[in-house]
Amino acid sequence: MTAPIEPPATPEQAEQSASVLEAPDRPPAPATRPSVSTSTLGEEGRLVSQAHRLIQSGQGGAALKVLRTLESRYPRSVLSQEREVLTIEALGATGDSSAARARAKRFVERYPKSPHAVRLQRFVE
Repeated sequence: MTAPIEPPATPEQAEQSASVLEAPDRPPAPATRPSVSTSTLGEEGRLVSQAHRLIQSGQGGAALKVLRTLESRYPRSVLSQEREVLTIEALGATGDSSAARARAKRFVERYPKSPHAVRLQRFVE
């Protein structure tokens, strides 16, 4: 006899669970690749691009708002590493170098072979 299958959590419950499980100053834990629809990935990509443009234009605070929205909508995203790198860069752009350094160090320790690790070395050194 097999155990009954539980229904999936509502988006609100999933967001709540994710925010409780992950401290705001820690990068997301490595996860298996979730199935992502093209429209979802497109939306995520647009938000990532928007955050990147804001950082490039010196608007780190606005970029952090976009990145928080991105994290709340897609807590287990295939773009989570990109989101974390942009969060670190946005923190640096706002002048919060100690938070940027701490997050960059954790990221590099967690993902030493990530192509983003080289990009974050300026925050770690």
